[in-house]
Amino acid sequence: MDEKFIILGIGLILAGFCILFIGSLMNMSNNNEGNNTGKDSGNFKGGGVIMLGPIPIGFGTDKWMMIISIILSIVLMVVAFLFFKFFRF
Repeated sequence: MDEKFIILGIGLILAGFCILFIGSLMNMSNNNEGNNTGKDSGNFKGGGVIMLGPIPIGFGTDKWMMIISIILSIVLMVVAFLFFKFFRF
């Protein structure tokens, strides 16, 4: 049973790397085709959360992205709590 989780974890990590690589290639091809003016559009928005124990520290390019990041981190904490409550190893 433990080997299945190890294989699943490695597979998810590799899938994440593949998604990042493909997304980067798609972004580069879109920028090269549609942006001939040389100006940067500046439409990028992003955010993230760093968890220090139970304390979330949110950051983002604007307030809305920070709120979304914190909400997603709370949802992830609830899912992890439920997972470990119902699936004890």
